[in-house]
Amino acid sequence: MNMYKRALSAILLTSLLALASCDSLTPLIESAKNGQSTIKPSPLELHGDSVAFVASVQVPEGVLKPKVMYELEVYYDTETTDPMMLGKMEYDGDQLAENPSPTVEKYFGFIYEDQYKEGQVQFKGRAYKKTKPDKFKESEFYTIDNLGKGVITTSRLVQAPYAANYVPHGYDNSEKYVPQNIDFYFLQGRSNLRYSERRSDRADELDSYVEQNLPTRRVNISGGGNLSSLFQ
Repeated sequence: MNMYKRALSAILLTSLLALASCDSLTPLIESAKNGQSTIKPSPLELHGDSVAFVASVQVPEGVLKPKVMYELEVYYDTETTDPMMLGKMEYDGDQLAENPSPTVEKYFGFIYEDQYKEGQVQFKGRAYKKTKPDKFKESEFYTIDNLGKGVITTSRLVQAPYAANYVPHGYDNSEKYVPQNIDFYFLQGRSNLRYSERRSDRADELDSYVEQNLPTRRVNISGGGNLSSLFQ
């Protein structure tokens, strides 16, 4: 009977020690809820087709216990969807000697869909002895105030600027002043242009030149030949 009592006492003691070790999960969650956590940016922001953020949770000194592993699973949850697990943050109780008040910071992200616009980042705690990972204690889902609540989609309203490239069109609308000489023949001592000259190909050439090179500034007429006979 005494042996039975001693065995029962040993089992109860072992169970109490295990429970005491894992019971530090509660202060871990409470410390996360009481302002020692950050989510940046908050609210979440859409960039491109994805949402990304950094979660940081600091654990106060004395919360973690040796030989115990702690995890904070990170989810994104909405009223119309099941919680979507994004990853987890791990705290090793055996590293207390190096850092009695550790801070874990980790990057998380997910591909955005319209159903995720109204939602919030959630956490779920888990603790277990390293020697018995299958026997764990875990918390309910919880949020931290309004951190990580909703997704800002302003980036969808912004259009990327596109620089205009202009290709030379090859059109030159500048005025043309290419001189052209056309010979007409006058009777000696006369200044009027003969009918035959007005009806000649040279007259048509002059008309065509004026039409094709508008606006024509002026037409210069100069005489040649025996100038002395023109002014007698």
